[in-house]
Amino acid sequence: MQKEAIESLHKLNVQTIMLSGDNQSIVSVVAKELHIDQIFGNLLPENEVEKLKVLLKHNLRVAFVGEGINDAPAIALANVGIAMGALGIDATIETADVVI
Repeated sequence: MQKEAIESLHKLNVQTIMLSGDNQSIVSVVAKELHIDQIFGNLLPENEVEKLKVLLKHNLRVAFVGEGINDAPAIALANVGIAMGALGIDATIETADVVI
């Protein structure tokens, strides 16, 4: 399902970027499987926020998807913050614009 979602975004000319606190090697494997355009692993929450600020500074529209407490700052900053409701924690869900 995730691969099809990424493919659909690419058909709409939407660039996909993965920001993750996970190990870079794991992020690389997942990104390759899903055909994600750019990846950044080993990020602390404040690093995710800094990456988002750079994207927003270039007037890009950013949607950020997350589920954990560490994702709440990035979800709050993005143009559209999306929380994974079933997996998410209250702070992330309350911060999000959309809850799935």
